[in-house]
Amino acid sequence: MFCSKFARYGLASAALLTLLVKSPGVILASEPLTSLVQAETLALQRDAGLAQIEATREAYQERVVTEGQLPDPRLRVGAMNLPVDSFELDQEPMTQILVGLSQSFPPGRTLALRSAASETQAAAQAAMLDERRRMIRRQVRLLWTDIAQLQGSLQIVGRKEQWYRELEEAVTSSYSSGAHGQHDVVRARLERRLLGERLLSLTGEVDSRIAQLTRWTGARPGTGLDVRIPVLSAPADYQTALQRIETHPLLLASASNTEARTLGEKLARERYKPSFGIDVSYGFRSGEDPTGDERPDFFSAMLNFSLPILSGRRQDREVAAAQAERRAASESETDLRRELVAQLDELWASLNELAARDALYRDEVLPDAEMNVEATRAAYQNDYASFDELVGAQTLLLSQELQYVALRADLARNRARLLYLTEEDLR
Repeated sequence: MFCSKFARYGLASAALLTLLVKSPGVILASEPLTSLVQAETLALQRDAGLAQIEATREAYQERVVTEGQLPDPRLRVGAMNLPVDSFELDQEPMTQILVGLSQSFPPGRTLALRSAASETQAAAQAAMLDERRRMIRRQVRLLWTDIAQLQGSLQIVGRKEQWYRELEEAVTSSYSSGAHGQHDVVRARLERRLLGERLLSLTGEVDSRIAQLTRWTGARPGTGLDVRIPVLSAPADYQTALQRIETHPLLLASASNTEARTLGEKLARERYKPSFGIDVSYGFRSGEDPTGDERPDFFSAMLNFSLPILSGRRQDREVAAAQAERRAASESETDLRRELVAQLDELWASLNELAARDALYRDEVLPDAEMNVEATRAAYQNDYASFDELVGAQTLLLSQELQYVALRADLARNRARLLYLTEEDLR
């Protein structure tokens, strides 16, 4: 009697789902979401964080060229040795109009090391771009799974609420004829109202998750769209997953940072070498010498260089600081690798557990719970089971159905987090 109308309950719950994606105050994209792949694509396209990291990467890439260039040469133009009594250019033999050009050269391989450091920083930012993409896909997948779980729970609770509504009507009719007591009517009504309260709570949670998804995608699931728990891939085996950890963007970025610190140490050691500069000048003279010949012009060339002989207070300490920064970066990379491997181990163990529980619920628990409901209903109709036993069987089935939806969602979340660690980057 009570199970024959379950097909109609699906129609009622479908009507309820049309209300789940309405949330005021959000500016939406012109097209609603229809799939998880579309949601991921939109989130990647509109993320401001990706644009920020890309701009930073471009800045470092531009510095690869600029850091490898010599400083601009310096031009000197002036008058030398002008007599202050007349300011005549031909009065004194040492008076001259001077034009000079100088160029400085940093010590050793400073320019090449600076350029390499900028290139390493650009590589680190490129890795962070990949990490940001992984993070966005993970977040969208988790939110999509949350919405799917909540909508699945809504469908189940909606069907049960309708079942109790019809049960209440049937028991009320029986009570009027004296076949049932008033406590059966009150119990059926109470169960229905409790499920109604759960429906309201689930609806609010769906609205909240949709708002969070819209923050990433700028669009909501289409009205009435039945969001399904995604079936995500996972690495074939643990060793494959472990190998992919080594190419995780966070590790690549950390390795680039360690390389940059190593270059910083080499750069500090270059300061033990002298920097030098070249200066050439040409002096134009006017007037005649005592023999009546024109005074010859002057040409000068000079070489200057630094003397890094007092290294104890500067170069030694700079090298020591650079070495400490390199060690810190290396230890940070090691710690990060251990953390990622620990996350992989935890997720892999959980994956196996969830997969086993999923099979158990699908093949054994749910069929037994449904059989228990049918057996209790038949016993109740033949006065071999009480009303409380009938309600208890339905409550147990509801609990197991909701638990199975939660279990499938947990499995999808586990795989979403595994993909963050092991997924090959898609650009």
